[in-house]
Amino acid sequence: MTQQRRRRFGVSVSESSAKLLDSLCSILGVTRSHIVEQAIEEYLERYEHLAHDHHCLGVFIVTGPVGGCGDTSTTRRVVSEYGDVVRAHLHVHDSGYCIEVLMVSGSASRIRRLYNTLRIPGRRVRFVPLDEEWSRGTSSH
Repeated sequence: MTQQRRRRFGVSVSESSAKLLDSLCSILGVTRSHIVEQAIEEYLERYEHLAHDHHCLGVFIVTGPVGGCGDTSTTRRVVSEYGDVVRAHLHVHDSGYCIEVLMVSGSASRIRRLYNTLRIPGRRVRFVPLDEEWSRGTSSH
């Protein structure tokens, strides 16, 4: 296996993030570069995936405080509006959190619009791509 050429650049983070990063490095026995590179790769995999139109398969995990995720009718409206790509929807409240899981399948551009609709203040939205055939740099995009 050939090793990829490495590229160095500077990144500024808050003091609290730097302390957490150093603590995690110590616990895991890895370098800052290792953790930062893994974080960047994971971010790129999640979000670059939605930038290129193709048939997309994935899961959204949406969390926020109960009451901060909008009312049930808002959730129903969004799921109905995107019913062409939302294949399954789970909505539960536990320990003061509203947790929604949406399984999606369809056009990446349509799923990207859904992602933007789900992103409101107070919510955390994560996308997990599931289609293994699409991969950064190797697909026909």
